[in-house]
Amino acid sequence: MKNSYFFLLIFLVLNICSDSTAQTGWFLQSSGSSLCLHSIHFKDYNTGWVVGHDGEILFTSNGGSYWITQASNVPELLNSVFFNNNYTGWAVGTNGRILKTTNIGNNWIIQNPGTTADFESVFFADGNTGWVAGINSTLLKTTNGGDNWFPQSSGVSFQLMVIKFISLNTGWVVGSAGTIIKTTNGGDNWFQQSAVIQNDFMSVEFVNSQTGWIAGTDGIIIKTTNGGNNWLSQQSTTTNQLNSVKFISAETGWAAGIGGIILKTTNGGSNWSSQIISSAYLLRSISFVDNNTGWIAGRPGIILKTTTGGEPIGIKPVSTEVPDNFFLSQNYPNPFNPETHIKFDISPSKGASGIAKLIIYDVLGREVAVLVNEQLSPGTYEAGWDASNYPSGVYFYKLTTEEYAETRKMVLIK
Repeated sequence: MKNSYFFLLIFLVLNICSDSTAQTGWFLQSSGSSLCLHSIHFKDYNTGWVVGHDGEILFTSNGGSYWITQASNVPELLNSVFFNNNYTGWAVGTNGRILKTTNIGNNWIIQNPGTTADFESVFFADGNTGWVAGINSTLLKTTNGGDNWFPQSSGVSFQLMVIKFISLNTGWVVGSAGTIIKTTNGGDNWFQQSAVIQNDFMSVEFVNSQTGWIAGTDGIIIKTTNGGNNWLSQQSTTTNQLNSVKFISAETGWAAGIGGIILKTTNGGSNWSSQIISSAYLLRSISFVDNNTGWIAGRPGIILKTTTGGEPIGIKPVSTEVPDNFFLSQNYPNPFNPETHIKFDISPSKGASGIAKLIIYDVLGREVAVLVNEQLSPGTYEAGWDASNYPSGVYFYKLTTEEYAETRKMVLIK
């Protein structure tokens, strides 16, 4: 009975997610988990980790096409994961739990921080120097990769939620009741900054020593352009709690939170646009590697990916005449620079789900873009691909349904 309920739950989640993302640039990845995923961290286009409830750690080496479970050997909730490089990383959670790996997560070793405080966030400035933060204003630092941890005085008495350093010396921590603290000497001294509001802050992001953002409850987003001396409110267009904010540059960033809200800005936050709202999602963590490619993790077992910066994919029907067979046409123009178009036919499904995927791969077989990942009615469609941010070379595009698969080659010349 329990197994039947579990599979029913997953079926409903997948169908809700598929419907709600169909007209956006986000698509659902199969995490294999039904738990709440609290933190996601990618080092490049292929290599990433997710952590969450019950000590769950998931790993991908192909951009999230497949996720495998890594053994944490702990039962605690893991709230945050951070990797210094593709091999060395840390995960932290409740009951003073700190885990470290030096072999891409094949093995996780428990470290002893000397406290059982619940940790909310971990950040490392290099392979040796890092910090963890959590409840009861707990703040710890290591200078030897976590072999030893020693407390720092935060100077506040509130819960600390997220750490962000831009160098070995300069960093910020934010938390409940409008808490913002900053250091310019690696945490030897912390001083408070004021945002003049008392919202709980859930996330902080800086792209340089001057420009940063904080997101939190009631849809609050605030920005500074002078290192935090002054903070100005931005219009986020939502009152939902925002759990994560991520910027890839001073102009382009995203925020995500409760109720499946995803916001994007391309002008530093002066304007925010909504990309998706679905009550099926509770989104907790964002990771991007460039302006187009990113992931969001949340509950229940949700991992979303975009290869278009979250913008709509751009598929359009070009004929409602029902084709006799599936067919994938050669892209045009070909060679191309930087845009090309791909037409394909979807014939009536013979009892299958009708889900169609049109995915672009590089010559090494790595997924670089997903143009289609949704249920399509029979007809002829056209999808466009803007390769402005991709290097010249040979690429392959593959159309897949439960009844058909076809791959063709195209050439990008710049």
